[in-house]
Amino acid sequence: MALMVRPHSMHPVIPVKHLIFETALALHGPSETPVLDHVPSGLSARPAEELDKRFAKAVMAVVRDHLQRGERVRVRDALTLAGCWATYRHDRARFPRTQEVVWALRNSQTRARMVPRV
Repeated sequence: MALMVRPHSMHPVIPVKHLIFETALALHGPSETPVLDHVPSGLSARPAEELDKRFAKAVMAVVRDHLQRGERVRVRDALTLAGCWATYRHDRARFPRTQEVVWALRNSQTRARMVPRV
């Protein structure tokens, strides 16, 4: 919804989008303020250092959570749960801290390994 109403959008808000927007606002009720901000998670031209710190911290939290529960987690699932798989997979070299956390997960007992079918 936030992408529909962002400034300088080149795409017109068609009636279907308008209907979705009105319905979503109506579901919130008069006392609640809907959240219309958008946090982009795609690639950016700016330095990825701050994003890398956030991703590494989020992946570590996911791994720690699975470790405490005694569960295993696949690398891709951990990155997805941390909210960084889509960005990380396209340019891994831009995220060295996250890469270190991924390598640590790959070499740990927490990682669920794919077993080929026989």
